[in-house]
Amino acid sequence: MKAISLWEPWATAIAIGAKTIETRGWYTGYRGKLAIHAAKTRDHGDVFLFDPLVREAFAAAGITELGQLSFGCIVATCRVKACWKTEHIVGGISELERKLGGYEAGRFGWVLEDIVRLPNPIPATGSQGFWEWKPMGEVIADEPMPEPDFFRND
Repeated sequence: MKAISLWEPWATAIAIGAKTIETRGWYTGYRGKLAIHAAKTRDHGDVFLFDPLVREAFAAAGITELGQLSFGCIVATCRVKACWKTEHIVGGISELERKLGGYEAGRFGWVLEDIVRLPNPIPATGSQGFWEWKPMGEVIADEPMPEPDFFRND
């Protein structure tokens, strides 16, 4: 299964369903299963600490402090459904989603679906970009979704 590492609190934001679009500076044509890995590196977490809307979303999932986040673990699985230019999607997303991503022009939003938070994070060594993770058994079914060509930035 493909995996991608994200700094905390962003990985857990996906795991709890608060963040359903991962924003990146690069397009991906990949569609299918993806494991979300919480890297050992922690972002400054300012959005988590100071934004009431973000704090509320995390609190609803039982997370009230940075110390409750996982590091160096697979925290969720999902499916990459599409990859769109951020300028095509920024107008149709929630305020919470906007606060949890980088929607500047020239970036891409990976639309995630079928997000499943793992009840017990699984220790794993991550890497930059996509990398392969070998789960114990089937985590989610693999049914890639087609994507319209006009969202690509070739």
